[in-house]
Amino acid sequence: MPASPQIRTERLILRALEPADAPRLVELMRDKSIAWNTATIPYPFRREDADAFLARRAGRTRTAPTFAIALDGELVGVIGLVRTATFGEDVWGVGYWIGADYRGAGLMTEALIAVAAFARDELGAAAIVAGHPASAAVLKKAGFAPTGEKTMTKSVGRGCEVETMNYRIEFKRPL
Repeated sequence: MPASPQIRTERLILRALEPADAPRLVELMRDKSIAWNTATIPYPFRREDADAFLARRAGRTRTAPTFAIALDGELVGVIGLVRTATFGEDVWGVGYWIGADYRGAGLMTEALIAVAAFARDELGAAAIVAGHPASAAVLKKAGFAPTGEKTMTKSVGRGCEVETMNYRIEFKRPL
């Protein structure tokens, strides 16, 4: 796998995050609903939060690949994977968000399908898990199925725990 993998879809380029993305991250994350529906994003989201977010992801392409979602060259969201030993050695977790002006056009589903294929093909993932307080439609369109489990997840943006519905996609392994 290259140091900075890039994934192309029909409409998007998923690329490594860069320090130059910080101002755009701040601009997009002025939308409170992003922090409300993710686990680790604070609200309000400031420049120092963007710098810390980018620094945590630098150089972690094998353990936590994170991609800027770019449409026509402009950052519109972020999607990332992380190894989650809680569910098994070859199971990855996924988290994502997209700016308010880009919702409803299928862009997040397109990005999620591409990242799931990347996890399967490049990282050897047997499955991907996700939890959500709000994005079940995206998960279902991308082939994830509800596990029937609910967990309480700390939301930094809300400052409390929220009930999370869990979803999973399994990848068939060759015999």
